[in-house]
Amino acid sequence: MSFSTITHAEEPEALKVDDAKAIVDAKLVKPLMAIESERYEFGRGEQPRRDFRATTFDANVAHDSSGAPFFTFSTESKYGRTWRPDVTGCVYPRSGKIFVKRSKKFYAAERMLGKKAPEPAAETCIPAAIDQT
Repeated sequence: MSFSTITHAEEPEALKVDDAKAIVDAKLVKPLMAIESERYEFGRGEQPRRDFRATTFDANVAHDSSGAPFFTFSTESKYGRTWRPDVTGCVYPRSGKIFVKRSKKFYAAERMLGKKAPEPAAETCIPAAIDQT
């Protein structure tokens, strides 16, 4: 009688969009709203956001050219009574890193929180080309 055993290391880790949402909420949405709530709303500068939320997550995981899996997302900000599209970005659920797109380039989300962060790799948030030969 022989038994074959499968270890957890052999099973691929299931990546879930709910995990990606939780990371974005914890590391971007909540800290940004904490900063915005401290801003003076009657000044001459830009009005602070009333609310900020991650709205759309791609249900399918993508992989960059290094093979790292990520999910893309978009956000909305509420100024007054109106929700407006804000930033788009991606989250790498295994590392917990979040990147946001400004213009045509991705930046570490920490910059939105006023923190310094290194430049991301060139392949960050860019899906690898699928070989269809």
